[in-house]
Amino acid sequence: MSGFDLSEVAGPVAEVIDDRNEDVDYVVFGVQTQPNKLVVDAKGKGSLEEVKAALKDDALQFAYYRTISGDEESRRVKFVFISWAGEAIKKPKLRAVMSILKGDVKNIINYFHIELHATSLDDLVEEEIAAKIKKAGGADYSFNTTSN
Repeated sequence: MSGFDLSEVAGPVAEVIDDRNEDVDYVVFGVQTQPNKLVVDAKGKGSLEEVKAALKDDALQFAYYRTISGDEESRRVKFVFISWAGEAIKKPKLRAVMSILKGDVKNIINYFHIELHATSLDDLVEEEIAAKIKKAGGADYSFNTTSN
């Protein structure tokens, strides 16, 4: 147990997962240390770009977002969990909080297809994330389009 108040996490996560909720595709939580709690930094409709816009270079944050994966024959909803420790964090002790807190957060955000840890926006590239999601899915039903 990290000793952090995580009471604000479950509700927004449920909104991201809920297929009937067309207003929320992502949520970004920020780590507060006075008092120790996770708070909603951003929530809304959008894609990875909106998530990236909410990530702060000097903060510890967790992001959870919904995306669509698949091919022309099959489109599926996938979820991505991101732990973020911005490069401008100056306190090593604050970075250490991430390893302690991450397990508790994952007990609440426990439904995701891939997990990423990032320290720079350059770590979060849509095409690379899509490839990881595809690989995590196991099966590849794309058709061979090359001719013999």
